[in-house]
Amino acid sequence: MDMTWTGQNWGPEQPRFITDLTGDGKADIVGFGSDGVWTALGTDSWALAPAHRVLTGFFNYDRGWRTAQHLRLIADLTGDGKADIIGFGNKDGPYIALSNGDGTFQSARFVRADVGPSPAIRRKVLKWDFVQRKLDQFFNFRSRPLFKVRFHNLGGGDHRHSTVDFLFDDPVKGYTSQLHDDQPMDLGQLEVDLPGPFNPDFHFSDLNSSALTANVIPGLPVGIEVRVDFEVEDVEMIVNNFPDIDFDGFNIRVEFRLEHDRDAGLVDVQSGRDRIKTNASVNVGGVFLPDGKFASGVEEKFNAKIVDALKEYRDALNQIATRWLVGGDFYVEGFASNAERLIIDYSIPPGQLEPFPETIQPALDPGPLAKKIDHIVVLMMENRSFDHMLGYLSKQGGRSDIDGLRGGEMNSYNGKDYPSFLLSDTTFLESPDHSHEGVMKQIDRGKGGKLDGFVESFAEEYPDADPGRIMGYHNAANVLVYDALAREFLICHRWFSAHPGPTFCNRFYTLTGRLNRDASTGEFEFNNFSGDAFKPVATRTILDHLTEAGVDWRYYEHRYCFLRLFEQYTIDDHFIVDAEDPLKGFFACAKAGTLPAVLFIDPNFIDEPDGGDNDDGAPANITAGQNLIGRIVNAVMQGPKWQKTLLLITYDEHGGFYDHVNPMAEPYRKTAEAVSNAGHRSGVNHYGLRVPTFVISPWVDQGKASDVVFDHTSIAKTIARRFMSASPPDMGERVAAAHDLSMVLRTTPRQDIPSIPVPPAPAPRATFERRVAPPPGGDDFKQIMRALRERYPIRRK
Repeated sequence: MDMTWTGQNWGPEQPRFITDLTGDGKADIVGFGSDGVWTALGTDSWALAPAHRVLTGFFNYDRGWRTAQHLRLIADLTGDGKADIIGFGNKDGPYIALSNGDGTFQSARFVRADVGPSPAIRRKVLKWDFVQRKLDQFFNFRSRPLFKVRFHNLGGGDHRHSTVDFLFDDPVKGYTSQLHDDQPMDLGQLEVDLPGPFNPDFHFSDLNSSALTANVIPGLPVGIEVRVDFEVEDVEMIVNNFPDIDFDGFNIRVEFRLEHDRDAGLVDVQSGRDRIKTNASVNVGGVFLPDGKFASGVEEKFNAKIVDALKEYRDALNQIATRWLVGGDFYVEGFASNAERLIIDYSIPPGQLEPFPETIQPALDPGPLAKKIDHIVVLMMENRSFDHMLGYLSKQGGRSDIDGLRGGEMNSYNGKDYPSFLLSDTTFLESPDHSHEGVMKQIDRGKGGKLDGFVESFAEEYPDADPGRIMGYHNAANVLVYDALAREFLICHRWFSAHPGPTFCNRFYTLTGRLNRDASTGEFEFNNFSGDAFKPVATRTILDHLTEAGVDWRYYEHRYCFLRLFEQYTIDDHFIVDAEDPLKGFFACAKAGTLPAVLFIDPNFIDEPDGGDNDDGAPANITAGQNLIGRIVNAVMQGPKWQKTLLLITYDEHGGFYDHVNPMAEPYRKTAEAVSNAGHRSGVNHYGLRVPTFVISPWVDQGKASDVVFDHTSIAKTIARRFMSASPPDMGERVAAAHDLSMVLRTTPRQDIPSIPVPPAPAPRATFERRVAPPPGGDDFKQIMRALRERYPIRRK
């Protein structure tokens, strides 16, 4: 009997149980597919009856249950000898379905509210070909090895101790030791066993690895072979009473088997003496011993020392393997593998952050969204204020309906007035302060909410720069795409960043409805975390809720994306796709009409020497951003799904640039709910500053401005109203209170497709000095993203 038939939505990663369902003493099968519960009853002939779907309402997504994620158990709950079902969701508590005694079950019913949400047991299913691709990205296709091994020595004279060090390629510090106290491991005095009376001591001169490769070894159990090749240009070994030894070739191969360390809750990287092979080709300088004899002695000694090192550092290796395979420092509850895939069940360790509680939310009226919009596209750029990018529309563009610049806006600093002014070019070299403290000073320097602290904040951050530059704004010549979008589509001039603070805070609000929590204290983070303290985040996102609801989505990235900060997606290559991929990327799918229901696009955040960044986050040339936005808008408009698409273009936060609207004013605080964090300080009860935002769709008015107050949690609210209206997710108070984009849709769609320019991208540059005032703890967004990309590499052409 094929119990994995995909037509029944069953897969080998889904729960199956052998139990007695009828009380007749015969073994029956219960299986949980994504479309319901199936059973196959035992018979007198040792065969099984055909499988039947017996329960379709159990674990339905509207209760927050999902086959691959939530715990289900089989037990006799009533004492009648017949097996019943108990399952744990993540919204309210456990449900049970009692056996009818004939292989079917009663309808599922809720039984205990005081048990609370599920223990957050998650499952990751990794196919071995996927693991191999990740090994290629981590190790095999890197221009610089991720790890290096160095054999050296310590002490003096002829009887020195040999040492070994394992070095990690830190993107900031370079190769740094990963061993205890950053000190190499002392291998002691080594001697090589040779024929005859000579067993001379030896130590290494300086032997460094040149390449590290890792590959999946098929079989059961499936393993991974790591090979380290070493440079052999100079003298590598000093042997007492012998000439110096020169290696012609030297490599070490270690085969690991992946198992489960149940005591520590880790993936166990197992090896042994029989799985280690050292290959040494030596030149002993013409002495009476054959090269091969000496090489064999060296290899034997190496194998023994490698076994000792693996034992000593077993826990550290297991932690690294767990972090890479699972996506963070989580507790491995279960571990299984077969010839096709690796299956890991894991949870948040005791003492770490528990999931936010979720309660059942009232249904939402889908309104006009359900009939008009089938695809929601979100592009979030970086760090520009509304007045900085679009304020010109009211000052020079004749748009009296837009609350932009009017003239007379200024900040004073050190006795001098600095008015707003037109920027002459599209490049801004400094990255203004946009920390929580910096933003609050910009808004409320004089405690009057007069938006008079921008110049002072910028001057304190960059004392050698012209402080008035922060008051600059662009015009139509600088933002050609935005000028066209302002004429053709809808501007939201009351769209505020969700939090008065930096990038990570606002992007967490966008996907989770909340700030991120400090992994040590549980407190909300009002600023960016530091890169060295970061741990992948377990908080559920709007995208996780879409998955549970069976709604298709993708996250398109340029080199590296924000979603990879979440443990579910650190090494994902299914939901996260290269935006420029010629077959699966955003532009290819837009053209083919195969875009998913919901998709996010991240620009290129990574400042690199080729100047490929196009996110607008200073330092940057905004022409690169205009090019990206023009390409995305045209791809959507010219694709076959245009008539059913809503594209939102916004910015995460204002980036420290001047804006004249006070987000702390009472009219803008009605929906700015402070998000709770049980036992800890709540989030801020007002928004950050305004950001440029466009709604692009046939279903919005041409050349208009919306007065509705929005913030980034409006994105999750819009998605929930359109695709999960019957059972919207609980994402905190801010999402519940937020307005959504159904409020700006017109009754009939436009039939024309306007012309939107695509300015050429700026020419690549050889270097681009990044002027960022060194923040305490290293919390600059782009530097952290670059560091994380090195820690969890993603191969992009």
